[in-house]
Amino acid sequence: MTPSLAQLPLETRSRFRLRTRDGVMTLPEILAAARALAPTLPACPGPLAIPARDPLAALVHLEAALLRGLVPVPSTRTHTPSPIDIQVNIPGAQLAIRTSGSTGAPRLPAFAFASLVRAAHRIAAYLALGPDDEVALLQPLDHGFGLVGQLFAAIAAGAAVTDCASPYPSERADAVIASQATVVAAVPHTLRQLAEHLPELDPLAARNLRSVGSAGGRLPPILARRLALAFPDAVVWNQYGCTEAGPRLTAVPSTHVAFYTGTVGRAVDGVHLWIAQPAPHGPSATADAPATPDGEAFAQVMPAGRPGEICFSSDTQMLGYLGDPDATRRQRRTLGATSGFFTGDLGLLDPDDRLHVLGRADDLVKVKGERVSLEALARAAEAAGARAAIALVDEPAGDEPDGCLTLVYEADHELDLPTLTRALPPSVPMAPRRLLWVPALPRLPSGKPDRAAIELLAALAAPSARTAR
Repeated sequence: MTPSLAQLPLETRSRFRLRTRDGVMTLPEILAAARALAPTLPACPGPLAIPARDPLAALVHLEAALLRGLVPVPSTRTHTPSPIDIQVNIPGAQLAIRTSGSTGAPRLPAFAFASLVRAAHRIAAYLALGPDDEVALLQPLDHGFGLVGQLFAAIAAGAAVTDCASPYPSERADAVIASQATVVAAVPHTLRQLAEHLPELDPLAARNLRSVGSAGGRLPPILARRLALAFPDAVVWNQYGCTEAGPRLTAVPSTHVAFYTGTVGRAVDGVHLWIAQPAPHGPSATADAPATPDGEAFAQVMPAGRPGEICFSSDTQMLGYLGDPDATRRQRRTLGATSGFFTGDLGLLDPDDRLHVLGRADDLVKVKGERVSLEALARAAEAAGARAAIALVDEPAGDEPDGCLTLVYEADHELDLPTLTRALPPSVPMAPRRLLWVPALPRLPSGKPDRAAIELLAALAAPSARTAR
């Protein structure tokens, strides 16, 4: 069967409608536009980058590429379809989605379209999306959160979708108000801004919201409580996942007390989670890990309460990375006869099978002989008053042979070093050497901190950064 957006609706008489600046389109109208566009697309044998800045253009081009037997890759960096110079050597690959690139170079996880249909159905089910819902689309569509977690899920439920994306917080809030949205979802940074602006622009607007979803970044307990207060009539969801999962792994609603403890909840339907002994990262990772007879790395399962690397398997997971078979092999894990992937995140499962994310498996660095978790340092900064923070280790130089531990943070005012030091957990045995205060961290279109830009900012500002003594 040829993959098609027509396979997404849960009901044959879907009421899905997409509202953009150019008007309102239904799914049959979008499909008709795609059929007309398909013959004009490049006849390339591999993946095709399609425009994803506008949701209507994204859906029309995506459907047209599927009809042509191409592998569409939604991208906000292109305005016209553009062939990607990567050979598709993954059997069954029908659509690829970019990772955010916030922890390194972006990759292209490839999926069977049917697996993303299943993912959209399950997300729509646990969020209880329905045809009466008005969904405010805030996330970019070149990543799984916006494309699958919002747009595909809304099509599955037959809900209405309004494009509310804007780089400016006040404009986003205005668009949410105008759409009379009942459902919003975004990264924590965007939700915090929405919670600040909605009451100022329209005190009653938050009352329309019945579902607020957070994903794509850590939701600190203090912000979780703030969102629950800002949207009193809504169920606030803390969700965790990765693009490779298609894209959701766990979720917990604010109606459960566990929401306020920092957990990201239990596995959603179709997902199996386990915590593995952290595997070595880098080119030798697969060779250094225990292996099964067929050569795949085996993930040793850790008991409840013991930290390790978060692994998963599901019927919605990626088939592999386009153009990067080595990365696919490094991330593959097996549990008996089950094939899954490791996420690169550290976490633990509590006795109630709820997941707690602890940081990144690759963020442990050694400074002056001490192993320091950069993620834990960033969280300590948030506990001391920062809205967001990124910890870095500069290149070794001069009197810093191991590199300089630097904290770049976003806050309303400079942090007090003694307060920061008191907030440090036992896993961070030392305070940062340099503190760099910025009014706003550079961010990717997804809303996540742009680590590459922050590293450059820290390097350029090193002479003027405050040195802790």
